Amino acid sequence: MGAQARIRYPSKAAIDNTIAAARAAGLDIAGIEVGRDGTIRLVEARAIPKKNMDEFERLEAQGLL
Repeated sequence: MGAQARIRYPSKAAIDNTIAAARAAGLDIAGIEVGRDGTIRLVEARAIPKKNMDEFERLEAQGLL
């Protein structure tokens, strides 16, 4: 039989500590990914591509409509 990887999710305290450390470092956290092996991955807001606005949305955002 093959060796199975043990499922070991990180604790809530570990996740909270990771988020607190990232915020203290000035990161703007947009998302969190938690792996079955205990991995905690933070997604920063700058890593998410911004939606391109069309002409209508641009004018509306500027208050010209």
